[in-house]
Amino acid sequence: AVGWIQLDHQLKAREPVCVAPTPVLHPQPTFQLLAVKNNLRSKVNIDSYEYVAAALQEMDVRIEEVWLFEVWEFLNRILQRRDAKKKLYAVGTNDSANQGGLHTDRYSFSDSAD
Repeated sequence: AVGWIQLDHQLKAREPVCVAPTPVLHPQPTFQLLAVKNNLRSKVNIDSYEYVAAALQEMDVRIEEVWLFEVWEFLNRILQRRDAKKKLYAVGTNDSANQGGLHTDRYSFSDSAD
């Protein structure tokens, strides 16, 4: 169980908190997860559960347009860096394989004499 989950703005904003549990008279944990494992039916590589339950309490969400744009830009920067790393890795592996006289294909390797 998680007692309190809160997401705050790190920018200047009218609402400093984006997501937080709704205030109530008798608060419960914000997130609860219960899983009952069945050891008799479980195998070496397979786990069997009799019961799995998850509960998320009511949350207040306050999102400003500026925050949405900042999150969007952040995610785009992450994707751009990931793509750049993939391209760099692909160029590095193709160069080292071709130096040895090998023809590289996406699914197989064969000698360049073919």
